[in-house]
Amino acid sequence: MDGLGFIDVFKGKLKFWALHCVISALPSYLIVMVWLKQAANPTAHLAMLAAIATFVIGYSVLTSLPGPLTRKDTLLSRALRVGLILRMICSIITTLAVPTGIFLLYTPDFWCGNLATGIVDRIYGILGHETDLRNMIDGKNTKDEVLIQPGFMEIYLITLFEGLILSLMLFIFSVMAVVILQMRDRKKMFLRETRV
Repeated sequence: MDGLGFIDVFKGKLKFWALHCVISALPSYLIVMVWLKQAANPTAHLAMLAAIATFVIGYSVLTSLPGPLTRKDTLLSRALRVGLILRMICSIITTLAVPTGIFLLYTPDFWCGNLATGIVDRIYGILGHETDLRNMIDGKNTKDEVLIQPGFMEIYLITLFEGLILSLMLFIFSVMAVVILQMRDRKKMFLRETRV
């Protein structure tokens, strides 16, 4: 961290993660607003923005604390960088697919969002409640002839779970990619040493 204090590092990371998390969340945001028709629901906007802010703060803290994520030479740090690149590419492709719906079913945001909705639906079911978003996805757009509008906590939790699932998936793929790259680099180094 080059002698910088936590607060100084945190401020820089906050800007970085704000940009990254907004771009990463854009496909899911558009799916909810366009395809689930929640653009007129101010609660949906607020809940998703709150979840994005939670990720921004969480990632900023994690990458500001001294440890393997702040040292550039560690496996975790390299995996994080690879994951960021993969997520940016995936977000851009998915964002382009959202308006037309073409290939939307093949995007990780769609499936992770669906899985997150199922997890929250299950949690709500255990607590004796019903989720409105699951009813909408199942084609039930009204409840007692009133248009369904999911609440803040439901959308906030679904967004959090989706982000966690996407992050975990990307992290696993990234670690695998970094391990493979390290193996390749070691093999090249070994071959160079044996030739000398």
